Amino acid sequence: MIRWLAWSAGTVAAGVLWAVAAMAQQPHQNAQCDVTIPATDGVTHEVQASNETLADLEPGDRIAAKLRSC
Repeated sequence: MIRWLAWSAGTVAAGVLWAVAAMAQQPHQNAQCDVTIPATDGVTHEVQASNETLADLEPGDRIAAKLRSC
């Protein structure tokens, strides 16, 4: 009985450590992406946006944006 409990505890601990290591390797959901946006006057702007902001956009979609300084 004690061996079974020790084996179970070791298996659970190994599973938790494996899960934590796997989650640590996942990219952060708010990671920044470089985006190239051509303006109507022909100038191309390079900006950074979060994956959350870009989630519903596809290449070729039209957007409206305000230019502001950092």
